[in-house]
Amino acid sequence: MKPIRIGLIGCGWFAQAVQLPILTRLPEAQLVALAESDAGRLSSARRLVPAATTYDDYEALLERADVDAVIISVPTPRHAGVAIAALRKGLHVYLEKPIATML
Repeated sequence: MKPIRIGLIGCGWFAQAVQLPILTRLPEAQLVALAESDAGRLSSARRLVPAATTYDDYEALLERADVDAVIISVPTPRHAGVAIAALRKGLHVYLEKPIATML
């Protein structure tokens, strides 16, 4: 079975402490892209996943044809907008709770 190609949107403390270490150990998952607007956090995440392509804008990540799913790890007030954008691209979405209703 070929791995699920995943993009991670948001590379803050939770992504770096929990999500990235887990994703890099799963043989069924291939982390192909990282998106983060903060250059320092993006640089730190890149060190954990050097093969992933990085973006400072999540919308650029969503344009990739080779991404099967995204994990959204952005601040709660941004959940809805990012999730809707990913779903409109036909991607599978994993979103940490709680989902915010504000756009």
